[in-house]
Amino acid sequence: MSNILDIEAIHAASMRTDPYPHAPYSHTFTDTSGLIKNFPDNGFEYHAQRKLLETLGRKETREWYQHNVRTRALLNLGETAPHEPQGLDDAWIALAEDIVSAEYREALTELTGFDVRPYPSQTHFWSFEGGAWFTPHVDKAHKLVTHLMYLTENWEPQFGAAFQVLGSNDQADVVAEFPPYANHSLVLRRTDNAWHSVTEIPRDAQPRRLVQTWFWVS
Repeated sequence: MSNILDIEAIHAASMRTDPYPHAPYSHTFTDTSGLIKNFPDNGFEYHAQRKLLETLGRKETREWYQHNVRTRALLNLGETAPHEPQGLDDAWIALAEDIVSAEYREALTELTGFDVRPYPSQTHFWSFEGGAWFTPHVDKAHKLVTHLMYLTENWEPQFGAAFQVLGSNDQADVVAEFPPYANHSLVLRRTDNAWHSVTEIPRDAQPRRLVQTWFWVS
Protein backbone atom coordinates (compact mmCIF):
# COMPACT_ATOMS: atom_id res chain seq x y z
CA MET A 1 0.00 0.00 0.00
CA SER A 2 1.37 3.40 -0.99
CA ASN A 3 -0.01 5.32 2.04
CA ILE A 4 -1.01 8.56 0.31
CA LEU A 5 -4.53 7.89 1.60
CA ASP A 6 -4.52 8.21 5.39
CA ILE A 7 -6.26 5.01 6.49
CA GLU A 8 -5.77 5.87 10.17
CA ALA A 9 -7.85 9.02 9.68
CA ILE A 10 -10.74 6.84 8.50
CA HIS A 11 -10.34 4.62 11.55
CA ALA A 12 -10.42 7.72 13.77
CA ALA A 13 -13.59 9.11 12.17
CA SER A 14 -17.06 8.52 13.62
CA MET A 15 -20.41 8.14 11.91
CA ARG A 16 -23.20 10.59 12.66
CA THR A 17 -26.73 9.25 12.38
CA ASP A 18 -28.87 12.42 12.26
CA PRO A 19 -30.67 12.50 9.87
CA TYR A 20 -28.81 9.67 8.12
CA PRO A 21 -25.34 8.10 8.35
CA HIS A 22 -22.54 10.49 7.39
CA ALA A 23 -19.00 11.00 8.63
CA PRO A 24 -16.94 14.16 8.05
CA TYR A 25 -13.24 14.00 8.85
CA SER A 26 -9.96 15.76 8.07
CA HIS A 27 -6.47 14.61 7.04
CA THR A 28 -7.76 12.51 4.15
CA PHE A 29 -4.30 12.34 2.60
CA THR A 30 -0.83 12.11 4.04
CA ASP A 31 0.34 14.60 1.39
CA THR A 32 -1.85 16.75 -0.87
CA SER A 33 0.88 18.62 -2.76
CA GLY A 34 1.11 16.31 -5.77
CA LEU A 35 -2.64 15.76 -5.90
CA ILE A 36 -3.49 19.47 -5.90
CA LYS A 37 -0.65 20.65 -8.11
CA ASN A 38 -1.22 17.92 -10.65
CA PHE A 39 -5.00 17.63 -10.62
CA PRO A 40 -5.60 16.61 -14.25
CA ASP A 41 -7.34 18.87 -16.74
CA ASN A 42 -7.65 16.50 -19.69
CA GLY A 43 -10.06 13.66 -20.37
CA PHE A 44 -13.02 15.32 -18.61
CA GLU A 45 -16.60 15.34 -19.86
CA TYR A 46 -19.36 17.72 -18.85
CA HIS A 47 -22.54 16.53 -17.17
CA ALA A 48 -24.93 15.01 -19.75
CA GLN A 49 -27.77 17.30 -18.64
CA ARG A 50 -25.65 20.34 -19.48
CA LYS A 51 -25.16 19.04 -23.01
CA LEU A 52 -28.89 18.36 -23.37
CA LEU A 53 -29.78 21.89 -22.28
CA GLU A 54 -27.36 23.28 -24.87
CA THR A 55 -29.13 21.36 -27.64
CA LEU A 56 -32.42 22.83 -26.40
CA GLY A 57 -31.04 26.35 -26.72
CA ARG A 58 -30.80 26.92 -22.98
CA LYS A 59 -27.07 27.51 -22.68
CA GLU A 60 -26.04 29.78 -19.80
CA THR A 61 -29.42 29.64 -18.11
CA ARG A 62 -29.36 29.00 -14.36
CA GLU A 63 -30.39 25.39 -14.98
CA TRP A 64 -27.50 25.02 -17.44
CA TYR A 65 -25.08 26.37 -14.86
CA GLN A 66 -26.48 23.92 -12.31
CA HIS A 67 -24.93 21.14 -14.38
CA ASN A 68 -21.65 22.94 -15.11
CA VAL A 69 -19.73 19.95 -13.77
CA ARG A 70 -16.93 17.93 -15.35
CA THR A 71 -15.88 14.38 -14.46
CA ARG A 72 -13.10 12.00 -15.41
CA ALA A 73 -12.50 8.42 -14.33
CA LEU A 74 -9.58 7.53 -12.11
CA LEU A 75 -10.83 3.97 -11.59
CA ASN A 76 -13.65 2.53 -13.69
CA LEU A 77 -16.29 0.37 -12.04
CA GLY A 78 -14.76 -2.84 -10.75
CA GLU A 79 -11.31 -2.07 -12.16
CA THR A 80 -8.08 -2.15 -10.14
CA ALA A 81 -5.83 -0.29 -12.58
CA PRO A 82 -6.12 3.48 -13.20
CA HIS A 83 -8.09 4.61 -16.24
CA GLU A 84 -5.83 6.16 -18.90
CA PRO A 85 -2.85 6.56 -16.54
CA GLN A 86 -0.72 8.33 -19.16
CA GLY A 87 -0.04 11.82 -17.92
CA LEU A 88 -1.32 11.19 -14.40
CA ASP A 89 1.07 12.26 -11.66
CA ASP A 90 2.61 9.50 -9.54
CA ALA A 91 0.56 10.73 -6.59
CA TRP A 92 -2.65 9.84 -8.45
CA ILE A 93 -1.35 6.41 -9.37
CA ALA A 94 -0.49 5.88 -5.70
CA LEU A 95 -3.94 7.02 -4.61
CA ALA A 96 -5.58 4.59 -7.01
CA GLU A 97 -3.52 1.78 -5.48
CA ASP A 98 -4.71 2.78 -2.01
CA ILE A 99 -8.36 2.94 -3.06
CA VAL A 100 -8.34 -0.64 -4.37
CA SER A 101 -6.54 -1.95 -1.29
CA ALA A 102 -8.10 -4.31 1.23
CA GLU A 103 -7.12 -1.89 4.03
CA TYR A 104 -9.27 0.87 2.54
CA ARG A 105 -12.32 -1.35 2.18
CA GLU A 106 -11.92 -2.67 5.70
CA ALA A 107 -11.63 0.86 7.13
CA LEU A 108 -14.81 2.01 5.34
CA THR A 109 -16.63 -1.13 6.47
CA GLU A 110 -15.68 -0.39 10.07
CA LEU A 111 -16.66 3.28 9.78
CA THR A 112 -20.02 2.85 8.03
CA GLY A 113 -21.16 -0.40 9.64
CA PHE A 114 -21.85 -1.65 6.13
CA ASP A 115 -19.65 -4.32 4.56
CA VAL A 116 -18.44 -2.74 1.31
CA ARG A 117 -15.86 -5.46 0.67
CA PRO A 118 -17.98 -7.60 -1.69
CA TYR A 119 -19.07 -4.67 -3.86
CA PRO A 120 -17.40 -3.10 -6.90
CA SER A 121 -16.30 0.50 -6.66
CA GLN A 122 -15.39 3.31 -9.00
CA THR A 123 -13.54 6.58 -8.50
CA HIS A 124 -13.90 9.80 -10.49
CA PHE A 125 -12.29 13.21 -10.53
CA TRP A 126 -14.92 15.95 -10.20
CA SER A 127 -14.61 19.62 -11.08
CA PHE A 128 -17.57 21.86 -10.22
CA GLU A 129 -17.15 24.90 -12.45
CA GLY A 130 -18.47 28.43 -11.95
CA GLY A 131 -22.22 28.62 -11.39
CA ALA A 132 -22.60 24.92 -10.55
CA TRP A 133 -24.87 23.69 -7.78
CA PHE A 134 -26.82 20.54 -6.93
CA THR A 135 -30.49 20.67 -6.07
CA PRO A 136 -31.75 18.55 -3.12
CA HIS A 137 -31.74 14.88 -4.06
CA VAL A 138 -31.26 11.34 -2.78
CA ASP A 139 -28.76 9.12 -4.56
CA LYS A 140 -30.04 6.19 -6.57
CA ALA A 141 -30.53 2.95 -4.68
CA HIS A 142 -27.57 1.16 -6.27
CA LYS A 143 -25.13 3.67 -4.77
CA LEU A 144 -24.36 2.14 -1.36
CA VAL A 145 -21.51 4.16 0.15
CA THR A 146 -19.89 7.35 -1.14
CA HIS A 147 -16.55 8.85 -0.15
CA LEU A 148 -15.97 12.51 -1.09
CA MET A 149 -12.33 13.64 -0.88
CA TYR A 150 -11.87 17.39 -1.31
CA LEU A 151 -8.96 19.15 -2.99
CA THR A 152 -10.19 22.76 -3.24
CA GLU A 153 -7.39 25.18 -2.34
CA ASN A 154 -7.93 28.34 -0.27
CA TRP A 155 -11.68 27.93 0.07
CA GLU A 156 -13.65 30.86 1.51
CA PRO A 157 -17.36 30.92 2.49
CA GLN A 158 -18.24 33.26 -0.38
CA PHE A 159 -17.01 30.62 -2.83
CA GLY A 160 -20.04 28.39 -2.12
CA ALA A 161 -19.79 24.72 -3.12
CA ALA A 162 -20.55 23.45 0.39
CA PHE A 163 -22.14 20.03 0.85
CA GLN A 164 -25.42 20.29 2.74
CA VAL A 165 -26.95 17.45 4.73
CA LEU A 166 -30.70 17.99 4.58
CA GLY A 167 -33.52 16.73 6.76
CA SER A 168 -35.92 16.59 3.80
CA ASN A 169 -36.22 17.65 0.16
CA ASP A 170 -36.59 21.26 1.36
CA GLN A 171 -33.48 23.28 0.49
CA ALA A 172 -33.92 25.28 3.70
CA ASP A 173 -33.96 22.16 5.91
CA VAL A 174 -30.19 22.18 6.50
CA VAL A 175 -28.99 19.89 9.28
CA ALA A 176 -25.27 20.28 8.63
CA GLU A 177 -23.02 21.98 6.09
CA PHE A 178 -19.50 20.94 5.13
CA PRO A 179 -17.22 23.30 3.19
CA PRO A 180 -14.97 21.65 0.59
CA TYR A 181 -11.73 22.31 2.46
CA ALA A 182 -8.69 20.69 0.91
CA ASN A 183 -7.74 17.41 2.61
CA HIS A 184 -11.19 17.00 4.19
CA SER A 185 -13.60 14.16 3.49
CA LEU A 186 -17.21 13.16 3.84
CA VAL A 187 -18.37 9.54 3.86
CA LEU A 188 -22.06 8.89 3.22
CA ARG A 189 -24.10 5.74 3.60
CA ARG A 190 -27.04 5.81 1.23
CA THR A 191 -30.56 5.65 2.74
CA ASP A 192 -34.00 6.56 1.39
CA ASN A 193 -33.93 9.81 3.41
CA ALA A 194 -30.35 10.83 2.59
CA TRP A 195 -31.27 14.21 1.13
CA HIS A 196 -28.35 16.45 0.25
CA SER A 197 -27.36 19.35 -1.98
CA VAL A 198 -24.39 21.50 -2.97
CA THR A 199 -24.55 25.28 -2.62
CA GLU A 200 -24.08 27.46 -5.68
CA ILE A 201 -20.63 28.51 -6.83
CA PRO A 202 -20.27 32.10 -8.08
CA ARG A 203 -19.81 32.10 -11.82
CA ASP A 204 -16.39 33.72 -11.59
CA ALA A 205 -15.11 31.48 -8.76
CA GLN A 206 -12.44 28.82 -8.87
CA PRO A 207 -13.56 25.23 -9.48
CA ARG A 208 -14.52 22.94 -6.60
CA ARG A 209 -12.25 19.92 -7.04
CA LEU A 210 -12.57 16.54 -5.45
CA VAL A 211 -12.23 12.81 -5.90
CA GLN A 212 -15.30 10.68 -5.34
CA THR A 213 -15.46 6.94 -4.73
CA TRP A 214 -18.70 4.95 -4.83
CA PHE A 215 -19.48 1.37 -3.89
CA TRP A 216 -22.25 -0.05 -6.03
CA VAL A 217 -24.69 -2.95 -5.85
CA SER A 218 -24.82 -4.68 -9.23
